[in-house]
Amino acid sequence: MKPRLASGRLAVFLDFDGTLAPIVRQPEQAAISPCLRRTLSRLSACPGVRVGVVSGRSLADLKKRVRLKKIAYAGNHGLEIEGAGFRFRCKAPPGYPRTLDHIRDSIADLPSVFPGTEIEDKGLTLSFHYRRADRRVVPGAVAAFRRAVRPYQNRLQIRTGKRILEIRPPAPWDKGEAVLWLLSNRVWLPGRMPTTAVYIGDDRTDEDAFRALRDEGVTIRVGRSVRSAARYTIDDTESTARFLDRLVRLREGSK
Repeated sequence: MKPRLASGRLAVFLDFDGTLAPIVRQPEQAAISPCLRRTLSRLSACPGVRVGVVSGRSLADLKKRVRLKKIAYAGNHGLEIEGAGFRFRCKAPPGYPRTLDHIRDSIADLPSVFPGTEIEDKGLTLSFHYRRADRRVVPGAVAAFRRAVRPYQNRLQIRTGKRILEIRPPAPWDKGEAVLWLLSNRVWLPGRMPTTAVYIGDDRTDEDAFRALRDEGVTIRVGRSVRSAARYTIDDTESTARFLDRLVRLREGSK
């Protein structure tokens, strides 16, 4: 793997929660360390290197937490993408916003019925979190959520993640499609030079990107998983930081 990373054009994609920032019980408290932010800044400044952060968080929330100008951001699992000189927003079907309004009303009472659950409105998507809920509450909470959205299931997608259920537009778009879109974007990657893509993630939603880059990319799963499309595994967010630090030194040494 080292020769592929040491020279030539490189596009590095990173999930946020569980990859750059440790998983925490209160998602609003997730943060990357100042040291890791400096590493990302140095990496994005290396000649021939592009950096993108791809997350289930909203675009605005993601940008606020990473706070780097030279990188690309893909929020809402790639449904909204932004970088220097370009912006993309996946177009939902005409009836989707109205469907989402109905679902908001249908699930609004769930957090009061099931303590520790939470609804997050991200514009294009709705997330039902149960990370803070007692394990005894979770089966009932998940069942209630699924009952509430069942009448609309043909008009949307429901995806699962780490103690989360998410409602998305019924569009064939995910983190894998977002990464491929960025790799084909000539504003972000001018010209047609061969590019090695690296993707690091820890969640089920990152599997879409692992599969999209299976043939050509360097795919790395954070955390042990019996079944993953990623080619390599590392242990935790500290391992991500060490990998990125070695990558920076590798690229800076090739100047």
